[in-house]
Amino acid sequence: SHRLQSTVVASVDAAGGTVVELAFEDTTSSSSAGPAFLAARLSSGPSGSSGSGRPDRIVVWDLSRGVVGCVLSSPPSTAYHGLSLTNGTVYALSVQGETGRVAILVHDVTAEGGGKLVRKIKCPGLDVEEAKTIKLGLAVSGNGLSAAGGEGVVVAVRMGGTLRLLDGATGRRLAKGKIRGDDSAANGNSSPSSDGGRSAPVAFSSDGHLVAAATAAGLQIFDAAEGGRALYTIKCGPQQQQRSIAGAAIRPIEGGKYAVLLLLADGEGGGAACLAECGGSAAAAAIDALATLRCASSTGDDGDDDGTGSRNIAAAAFHSASPGNRVVVLSIGGGGGGGRGGVE
Repeated sequence: SHRLQSTVVASVDAAGGTVVELAFEDTTSSSSAGPAFLAARLSSGPSGSSGSGRPDRIVVWDLSRGVVGCVLSSPPSTAYHGLSLTNGTVYALSVQGETGRVAILVHDVTAEGGGKLVRKIKCPGLDVEEAKTIKLGLAVSGNGLSAAGGEGVVVAVRMGGTLRLLDGATGRRLAKGKIRGDDSAANGNSSPSSDGGRSAPVAFSSDGHLVAAATAAGLQIFDAAEGGRALYTIKCGPQQQQRSIAGAAIRPIEGGKYAVLLLLADGEGGGAACLAECGGSAAAAAIDALATLRCASSTGDDGDDDGTGSRNIAAAAFHSASPGNRVVVLSIGGGGGGGRGGVE
């Protein structure tokens, strides 16, 4: 374990909204020293801006300058339901509550762009009542998928039980996949979240070859480069199924395999992380659709303040400078005693 010291570089008043999603600029493959931007999605309420009268917001911090770069507000009667950040560009999944129109709003958040809306990618519309309950999710890969016809940025958007891959520049549909085995795909009641329980995480692998969508039972993984074909299903154990998937990360490891990291939450402040592997030889991929899940312990050492040794994992990510399955977790003391947490 390493003890880390943090410094506040910039802050913003979150009154009038709840932080429901964070996005980091991924620069692990570039020559820059670290992430350039951090974005936070703030929800104004379970029904979004159309129900509370206040707009949803996205706050973007320019970490290289140590300031709040810009603050984006959702259009009238529109709520944000997904956030992704790549190459100094914010992608926001928006739903217009009065019409059911769905669009991905693309903003340039660099110092030069200042949050300007540069593009709107239209998605299939929803029935107005359906728009109030359907699961929604968004992810963006900046690696480009030539096999799928993408050039540069590829966007994955989940709407209920369907996952679509779109060209980030033109909005052209590249692939479409069916999310199977998720009985709650059409509603968000099973997924605890501050924005109405409709969060349905979507994640690309770091190389852009795979894309995954969270289900009620685990994670379904698709081939992002060849038509959105379903490849693997990772199922959580009975104990983990009591929690919903709040986030996922995928990256290639040796032997043609992929490491999969799942962050689980129970909606009451509790959390855990699970680590799985998928891929390998073609025979193994065809036979072993259910990958083995290894649960990272949420139990800390005996020195926790609450005396129970219980810790909840609030966030988890692959260690960007280390290959393989090395993971960094942010833990918070559990047991109701206000125990200390830490970064491990």
